[in-house]
Amino acid sequence: MAMTIDNLEAFVKAAEYGSFSATARALKKTQPAVSTAIANLEIDLGVELFDRSAHKPVLTQQGSELLTDARNIVSQLQVFQSKAQSLEVGVEASITLAVAEFVPQAPLIGFLKEFEHQFPFTTLNLLSVSLREVIRLIAAGEADIAVIPEDPTDIRSVYHATYLFDLPTILVTSPEHPLAELEDKLEAGQLSSYRQISVGDPDQSVDAIGVVQQSSSIWRINNTETLLAAVKEGLGWAYLPQHLVVDDLEQGTLVKLPLQAFEKDYTFKIEALWREDEKRGPVARWACQRLARLWCGN
Repeated sequence: MAMTIDNLEAFVKAAEYGSFSATARALKKTQPAVSTAIANLEIDLGVELFDRSAHKPVLTQQGSELLTDARNIVSQLQVFQSKAQSLEVGVEASITLAVAEFVPQAPLIGFLKEFEHQFPFTTLNLLSVSLREVIRLIAAGEADIAVIPEDPTDIRSVYHATYLFDLPTILVTSPEHPLAELEDKLEAGQLSSYRQISVGDPDQSVDAIGVVQQSSSIWRINNTETLLAAVKEGLGWAYLPQHLVVDDLEQGTLVKLPLQAFEKDYTFKIEALWREDEKRGPVARWACQRLARLWCGN
């Protein structure tokens, strides 16, 4: 007789409850059916799993040694069955979320915890990369959802989008930079006399967060950590997302440059983007809805 999963489950439950009758109730079977299942398993294995000489069955040494393996087999089968059921109702086997690296990352931890609970059998690929790479991934079909500034390129015609949150930026530089020594509020013309350091790639006149070029001297750095270090060294000025500079402003390693009333810091809309020609499954739909509430603290 071939070993069956039902027999293994009866063995595991009997070891757990210490009673064939309690096992029968738990499995919604008759006690003779449980006794037969365990007896058949013993025949298949060629070992005695329980000592039945007392009032209640007691695991033998062989039974104790095999119990952990039996539990693992039963558990793996349950996971297998649950995963198959998820796939049957259209739950995606995997999903890739590409997030522009300058987008606040901390709220994503809450997203990951919820994702684990909601979709335990779906593989999640979370990529925090440059804006150019995010756009490449979504355009190539290598990402299911992109989190980026609103309409950074002319790609909206083939994408759906949902608004997520506003990303405020602050004009900053090093306290040692000449601009930091000016007492009056700045006008755009004064900024043009000094190097602008921009988040982006060489062929962009507008940087990754939508800031236009305001100086004839400009450096473009596509990594926010390197860009922040360059600004702190006094190599130029930059508009940077508020969450990236708040600690440095408090510590005095960066200063906020004051602007005239008619000048203003930039605020950009961040959105979730997905291809129009692709039908979203339940995981992607849930992800977009949750992301829309994520940065609002809901």
